[in-house]
Amino acid sequence: MGIAVYGRKVAETSEEVRYEYADDPDSAVDGVLVIDKRHPTENWHVEGENASPGLGRRLAARAYRRFQETGEWPERAAHIA
Repeated sequence: MGIAVYGRKVAETSEEVRYEYADDPDSAVDGVLVIDKRHPTENWHVEGENASPGLGRRLAARAYRRFQETGEWPERAAHIA
């Protein structure tokens, strides 16, 4: 069985970017990933009762990779393995 996480940007400020995420694009939100824009690879966390740090880490890596490529935090990000 594979691992999948789908995220949608819900807020962005000069200091952080937030993504709601779930293991299925059509399911209820599992948590919110919060990425500190000053140190995105070191300072991120997840919020929510059902939030999975493992899924958050995968989504953070995908979103950051896209940011490095484009200079913009993506509206959507996904990790499927």
